[in-house]
Amino acid sequence: MFDFQQLVSDLSEDKLLPAVPRKGNQVELLKMAERYFENMKKNKSYPRELDNPIGCQLEVTHKCNLNCKQCYNMSNCQKPDISFKTWMSVAKQLVDMNIFECVVSGGEPLLMGDKLYKLMDVLHDSGIRFVLVTNGMLVNERVIDKLNKYDYYWVQVSIDGSRPEIHDRIRGVKGSWKKAVNAARMVSEAGMPLVVSHVIQRDNVDYIDEMINTSYLLGARRLITGRFTFSGRAVVNKDEIDVEEKKLKNAFNILETRHRQYTGCMEIVASTDPVFYLRYRVFEPCNLILIRPNGDVKLDCVLPFKIGNVMKESLSSMWNRIGKSAWRNEHVLKYIDSIKEESDMLRVRPIPYIDDDILIG
Repeated sequence: MFDFQQLVSDLSEDKLLPAVPRKGNQVELLKMAERYFENMKKNKSYPRELDNPIGCQLEVTHKCNLNCKQCYNMSNCQKPDISFKTWMSVAKQLVDMNIFECVVSGGEPLLMGDKLYKLMDVLHDSGIRFVLVTNGMLVNERVIDKLNKYDYYWVQVSIDGSRPEIHDRIRGVKGSWKKAVNAARMVSEAGMPLVVSHVIQRDNVDYIDEMINTSYLLGARRLITGRFTFSGRAVVNKDEIDVEEKKLKNAFNILETRHRQYTGCMEIVASTDPVFYLRYRVFEPCNLILIRPNGDVKLDCVLPFKIGNVMKESLSSMWNRIGKSAWRNEHVLKYIDSIKEESDMLRVRPIPYIDDDILIG
């Protein structure tokens, strides 16, 4: 079977796909990647379509116990979730589709309680590896014992401030910093691969150096950081959380310096610019699906398009009908072409997680 993960690894090693390309290098990187893919296609070593997706993201609930200013998908809303029975059916379908990896997120996935472990068990028993995304509010010794059986790429704990007052203000709940930091520490001490996620915004941009040191002291193997994405609640709160370009540039300079200094100790990765990401994805075969708490199936969390709903159609049917070629759909290409710079995501409709997604296919 074609190993797309290995391709991504090869691209990274060849410096074609760094975690965070500088803006000035992105056009050249895209040209290099396009040439790379075209050569592979000519040699028939790179498929245009995949029989099944390689991975998936399950946003298992709308529910959240925080109210973060920058939440990309408007979690902590009153919208209904699909039933647990439906989620179990989804998990079994994913097993039948031979996926390799699964991101479990929300909302806050631990709000599912023991049902979460039953869902993960179905996937785990077939050898699927996980990324678990949590805000840490519900992590305790019992939860750690339950989670420690699974095979992870990493467990991601979201911490948006190096100090309690910063994180709590961003996340909307007093005391949430203490719980997030404690959760990160417990994950690390349990031997699970800890990744700290940190979204840069106005309240924390001046403290990025402290955040790097905090992540290292908590035992993180990686810090993933970058400016908020223009979708969901971040669009609603844009005027409150937006960052001056000068301060943002300074933060990324610090990240670049610390990246070199922490080599071999902790990986520091800045999130990829969405404009670069969208154009890069057009070159590669469709390989992922995202399933929303209401059952809608999307290609990712950036595009405002869906290919169906698990309540109405099987995942394999959706994939074969439109999913495997969806990044080349005319509506998707037109949308991507309209995003010339990141700020365009505020004016091009529909806006992800603000407007209704468009059904394609």
